Amino acid sequence: MVWRFYGYASESEYREAVRNPLQKVDTQDQEWISALLDRLTLNGESASYRRHCIKRDGEEAWINVVMGRIINSNGVEVIQAVFTDITEQMRLEQAQEQMDMIQAVLGGIGAVSLFVAAIGIANTMMMSIYERTREIGVLKVLGCALGDIRSMFLIEAGFIGLMGGAAGLLLSYGVSSLINKFLGSGLMGMGGGGGDISRIPIWLSAAAVGFAIVIGMLAGLFPALRAMRLSPLAAIRNE
Repeated sequence: MVWRFYGYASESEYREAVRNPLQKVDTQDQEWISALLDRLTLNGESASYRRHCIKRDGEEAWINVVMGRIINSNGVEVIQAVFTDITEQMRLEQAQEQMDMIQAVLGGIGAVSLFVAAIGIANTMMMSIYERTREIGVLKVLGCALGDIRSMFLIEAGFIGLMGGAAGLLLSYGVSSLINKFLGSGLMGMGGGGGDISRIPIWLSAAAVGFAIVIGMLAGLFPALRAMRLSPLAAIRNE
């Protein structure tokens, strides 16, 4: 019953307080809803819409309305409307939108952090090549294969990525634990359930570390190729 939805004790009390059904419609929605009512034809297709409303006690709510123009039992042409309370559904959708926005922001922060980390790894490997130029020259003079030199620097870069990924994973588990400890019980209590609200599956942890290693090796690829191209004699003469 629509009167019960709005918080009235009876239909007569609702009729007395609400003279026009549009009285309960937000001002910005009244125009297009009126136009929708005018387009309804007798025994034609029904129309439906969602709208925001305020209950008698001031509580916000959302309803889904399905309307149709019919002839009632008294032979009078009327507009029949069926109201469905979708407040919880709309709140869940709004919460999901907020979560999507937070994930997008965190994803952007993560992308920037990843880019900065890749630059840092590449810079570290370039400095390593400058400091070990003579060592690279000696390896080449002794007959070390170019592929081995490249692999050496790629493995070092991958190891740096591994350490960064492991550190990030430990930090993530720590933050997740704090979220579950301080926020989990309160939020789950409101929902009538229990459990953790933040979970990091094992496959995601493994994928994150593997991705960090790949990024490290990609960042170290250019320095490794540069080490391969160094002239052995020039490298040995380097001080």
